[in-house]
Amino acid sequence: MGILTEDGWLTISENEGLISNRVKCFAIGPDSDIWVGTSEGLSRLYGFLTTSVNLEEETPTLETHVLESNYPNPFNATTTILYRIGKTDDVELTVFDVLGRKVRLLYHGVQTPGNYRVIWNGKNESGEEVGSGIYLLHLRAGEFTAVRKMCLLR
Repeated sequence: MGILTEDGWLTISENEGLISNRVKCFAIGPDSDIWVGTSEGLSRLYGFLTTSVNLEEETPTLETHVLESNYPNPFNATTTILYRIGKTDDVELTVFDVLGRKVRLLYHGVQTPGNYRVIWNGKNESGEEVGSGIYLLHLRAGEFTAVRKMCLLR
């Protein structure tokens, strides 16, 4: 590495690093050399591999539908289900047993964007308490589907 001073190049060995000067600016040349401007001159670092990095993060949009895990889980008498609808859509929230049989339709209709909360009391469509076991909570909103496991302990 060398520093370009007013009266020529000052060579610095590989492990010396930059002279204790403040860095004013830096640039990466087309040959991947790194040029560093200090208060004492210009340094060229070479032999490095450079990689470009995209600093833009992908932010989840509010148009995304989300089904949270129910709480409490496992539950005894009732459990709370939270979900978010990101855009107006036809929504269906259903509980199934592990064999895929419908136990209870909790909601069916059009919902506008927002956060929603449903409480399931552990009963089927006939109002009878269902037995202990694993149940599947299924959210369908337009083309979106999500499933969460719920554990009922009586």
